[in-house]
Amino acid sequence: DINKLCNMLNISPIIARLLINRGYTTPELASDFLNKTIDQLHDPYLLPDMDKAVPRIKQAIENNEKITVYGDYDVDGVTSTALLYKVLTDLDFKAVAYIPSRMEEGYGLHKDAIAKAAQAQVKVIITVDCGITAVEEVEYARSLGIDIIITDHHEPPEILPMAHAILNPKVQNSGYPFRDLAGVGVAFKLAQALLETYGIGKEWAYSILEILDLVALGTIADLVPLVDENRIIVSFGLRQMENTIHLGLGALLQECGLRNKPLKAGQIAFLVAPRINAAG
Repeated sequence: DINKLCNMLNISPIIARLLINRGYTTPELASDFLNKTIDQLHDPYLLPDMDKAVPRIKQAIENNEKITVYGDYDVDGVTSTALLYKVLTDLDFKAVAYIPSRMEEGYGLHKDAIAKAAQAQVKVIITVDCGITAVEEVEYARSLGIDIIITDHHEPPEILPMAHAILNPKVQNSGYPFRDLAGVGVAFKLAQALLETYGIGKEWAYSILEILDLVALGTIADLVPLVDENRIIVSFGLRQMENTIHLGLGALLQECGLRNKPLKAGQIAFLVAPRINAAG
C-alpha cells in the first residue's frame, strides 16, 4: 500500500505511512485529501432548514425589517458575527451586530438582549455559535414577534428550540456530509447560500474565497478537526489572509508581525486568536 501511494502520488514513504495511519488508504482517498479544491465545499442547502432561513432573510429586505446578528465573545463567535454582519450589510440588509459581555451577560442568548432588540423594532435575530439550547429564550422572542434563526455547532439537546430555522450539522438525521464545522463554519454556510442567491451581479460582488480568511481564523481557534470541509476552509483561508480585504484583520496581522507573510495555522492559534479572546 505504501509503495502504491508513493508511486501514484509521487510522495515519500513517510507521508504515505501517515496518510494510511489516518485512514487514507487508497490513492483516490489520499489524493483527495492532499489536493483540496474550493469546489469541494458542500452545498449549503444540504443543511436542514437552509430553505427556511434564506427566504425569511429575503423577507426582511422586502419588508424593510431589522436583523440582529447575535454572537459570542470568543474567536469563533466574533468571526461568525463579523462574517455574517459584513455579508448582510453588503447585500443591503438592515443588520446590526450584538456580542454579549463575557462578565455581565455570559454565554448564549439572553432575554434582556431580546427585549432590547424588540424595543429597537428588530424582527429577525440570527444567532451565531450559540442558541441550540435556548428553548425558553426562543419562545420569549416569538412572543415578542421576533423570528429566530439559529446557526450553531454545539451538540443539540433532546428538545430543540421552536426557532424559525435551525442550522446545525449535528441535529439528528441532519444528512449534512460533515458534522465538525466550527460555529463560524455554520455561519459561513448561511453566508454562502445568501451570496449565491442574492450576491450575483452586485457591483461589489466578491467571491466566497475572499471571506474564507475570517472562517479560517475562527475554525483554527475553535480547535475543530482540520479534515473534510474544515481543511478546505483553512487551506484556502490562510492563503486569502495574506491578501485580506478586511482592514481589521490586516491590522491585527500587522500587530503580530505577520502581515504579507506566508501563514500557518499555528501562528494564527498562538499569536492572532489570543488577542481576540483577550478583548472578549
